[in-house]
Amino acid sequence: MAPTAAAAEMGALVGFLSSKVLGQYDPYAGLVSEQAARSHPGGRLMFVAPNVLWTERELNVSPEDFRLWVCLHEQTHRVQFAAAP
Repeated sequence: MAPTAAAAEMGALVGFLSSKVLGQYDPYAGLVSEQAARSHPGGRLMFVAPNVLWTERELNVSPEDFRLWVCLHEQTHRVQFAAAP
């Protein structure tokens, strides 16, 4: 019974948090080797468009400015990952 309850709680938590994510930087996307990672840091910026749209409407902000902010925020993570080997 305890594992089932824990799984249900974890599922509810992940479901809740997934609706709050606006973007993510994946530093490992597209890397084939560690050597490639050192010579050319890869990675991929990803955005959750429905969450971005919902949030900008909820906050009643300029869509262009908000989307730029989200992009710059995720790009900052990319720079941080690139600076730390």
